[in-house]
Amino acid sequence: MIYFDKDSLPDITLGNDPYCPCCGDTYVSDSGELFCDNCSTGITCICCDDRIDPDNVYYYNGETYCENCHNENFSYCEECDSMEPAENFTQTHNGNYVCNSCLHSNYTRCEECGEYHPSEDIQEGNNYDEYCPNCFNELFFECEECGDITERDPHQEGWDKYCESCQELLDSEEEEAV
Repeated sequence: MIYFDKDSLPDITLGNDPYCPCCGDTYVSDSGELFCDNCSTGITCICCDDRIDPDNVYYYNGETYCENCHNENFSYCEECDSMEPAENFTQTHNGNYVCNSCLHSNYTRCEECGEYHPSEDIQEGNNYDEYCPNCFNELFFECEECGDITERDPHQEGWDKYCESCQELLDSEEEEAV
């Protein structure tokens, strides 16, 4: 037997449309059904247990979600537009959220700042670690003489044109010229 708090439901009188004992909404019933169409469907949200209007049901892996719980728990990948649980997403350098599949196939994590950047933008330092363009330019430079990638020395301001070997060679050439 189902019990309801009599103060929570409006009075039911003869001649009026019946009130659903589950949600309290009025409904038209030609066949004497006890519950309205929404409540008689038995569709409830897996998260909050609220009844769901059959036109607003969201499904994921066979589970049903109301719109609010769906929006709180799921996201759409900004790369491939797939829907997945929110915890399967990672924020990229530009604030977009991408699924793990797109993250691993299209992005690389910068060793310095930890942000994910498109893999084609990543540059390799002389230690074979991978860096985003900003971090790479702060930490390394390309030798103008030989093209080698060289780590910047924070104590040597302005010495970012030549690697150590080329700088020594140029210094020795200058000494010989004198």
